[in-house]
Amino acid sequence: MCNFQHGTIECRGDGYCWDANCDGYDPNDHSLPCPACNTKGWLEQQKEEAETCISFSGIDSGTGVDIWESAVRVAQRENPEGVEALLLEIGEVNALYEDDQGQTQTKRFSYPGQGMSVLADSLLSQTPGAVPMIFDVGPSYNECIIAPSGSGMSGQFDKLAK
Repeated sequence: MCNFQHGTIECRGDGYCWDANCDGYDPNDHSLPCPACNTKGWLEQQKEEAETCISFSGIDSGTGVDIWESAVRVAQRENPEGVEALLLEIGEVNALYEDDQGQTQTKRFSYPGQGMSVLADSLLSQTPGAVPMIFDVGPSYNECIIAPSGSGMSGQFDKLAK
């Protein structure tokens, strides 16, 4: 049985959470997937929120980008072994936010094999420990591969520079 708990929110044991401060729960209520034992459901729900919410406020406040980044951190903490495959399965996320001029913008999150260039995918597959990065530079994106030292990857580019 799953032991997920965050404040008064607890896993019911069926892949969904409930607020333990309430007088019980409806077993048919599937509104809050458990990030530990139903990580895919959790990420899918948070993706939907991030792609439809420009901003939110309450106890906390933020944007669709904040929703998605927080969801990924929770998923990585609660299911570190499975989150990478689930992110690949879920694919690209286009989280909303408002820029300084009040215009709605989208920040694209993609994971290896999802929207990266062929070169980036190739380098990732050939370099153990490499991490993809996508930099948002306005309407276009720049891809970068961060490789561990000693991977030999920088040497490949050093040869090209000579």
